[in-house]
Amino acid sequence: MGDQAGEDIDDRWTLRASDRVLLGNKTGTTRLGFAVLLKMFQAEGRFPSRSQEVPVAAVEAIARQIGVPAAAWHSYDWRSRAIAYHRAQIRNALGFREATLDDAAALADWLESQVSALEHRSDRLLVAARERCRSLGIEPPSPDRLDRLVRSVVRRHEETLYAAVLTRLPAETAAGLDALLKAPTADATSGEVGRAPLLPLRAGSGQASLQSVGEEADKLARIRALALPADLFAEVPSKVLLAYRRRVAAEELHELRRHPAVLRLTLLAAFLPCARTRDYRCLGRSPDRHRPPHRRQSREEGRKRTDRRPQACCRQAGAAVQTRRGKLGPA
Repeated sequence: MGDQAGEDIDDRWTLRASDRVLLGNKTGTTRLGFAVLLKMFQAEGRFPSRSQEVPVAAVEAIARQIGVPAAAWHSYDWRSRAIAYHRAQIRNALGFREATLDDAAALADWLESQVSALEHRSDRLLVAARERCRSLGIEPPSPDRLDRLVRSVVRRHEETLYAAVLTRLPAETAAGLDALLKAPTADATSGEVGRAPLLPLRAGSGQASLQSVGEEADKLARIRALALPADLFAEVPSKVLLAYRRRVAAEELHELRRHPAVLRLTLLAAFLPCARTRDYRCLGRSPDRHRPPHRRQSREEGRKRTDRRPQACCRQAGAAVQTRRGKLGPA
């Protein structure tokens, strides 16, 4: 069966005249295997590491063009010397070369400079790494090696970030952050154990009342007393901060305590500006969604209840804010 021109074929799998020249006098399984490797490398800038990575539609489209049964693809020997020769031939024809240890080190350095721009996301860094190799005419490392390289770069970058945050935190601030995770000792008279200060900071303010105004004032006073540097996370992407804040909002206290100090303090410091402003958009949610279902209410219902509240309660709440203003200090 001779070579056939493909009709209605995805352009990525269409064999050009130059491709057919590379096929030479190869036949059968060897011909199909070489053609598939060639088109995959042209499309993605890398060779597949196993046959299952190649779309069935791609194999069938290429097989039709060269007159070889698509089933022959499963007979292509991935451990043979022939496949190593085919890869070398394709690299030479397309102007690529294998990556060296120096290339891997240079790629790691380049990725380090891209971590913040790509929001610490391994998936985006993997794509960027492949595109970088392609632009330099280098065959990228194997998927497993590249994945390990990217994760190592992200981990190293974040460890550097955690260490930088820790160096900027005064000792008193660091101690105050850790104290947020510790419950007060049991009361000698009542025997009741207090709650860790972080728990009310993570909770919502609840229904507006004189008591809730006082509680919110106490929370704000505690946060301001920690004296966090205003620009502590100025260079950190907002989506990375969002991930840190969500982590603090979701993890149990014992999980937070178990983290190394550099990570624990970074997470807590990233969360507190959200608690201070009570702006739950920084957690990617509305102010009402953090509440238990039985306490949720529609905005309209809340507005109606507020309209019915006696004016005296509002005056008392305002007076409470004025009384505590000296405690809070300037905003």
